[in-house]
Amino acid sequence: MGALVDPPSQICITLPEVGGEWLPPAHSPRNYTSSTATVFTGGGCTGDHFTLRPYGGHASERLKLRSVVFS
Repeated sequence: MGALVDPPSQICITLPEVGGEWLPPAHSPRNYTSSTATVFTGGGCTGDHFTLRPYGGHASERLKLRSVVFS
């Protein structure tokens, strides 16, 4: 399980643990920040996306992701 502590706003973050396409993607995201988090299926904030609300937004293990940007 990885975590981003005090992530910057409006900058795409490719998750280092899953950034390579040969690695399995992350899943089950949780957003405990005060910003909206938009997670993406591809690195570099590409591919399909899903938005997690601030203060506890989450998704199930079915949601696979490789990158995120916070509002």
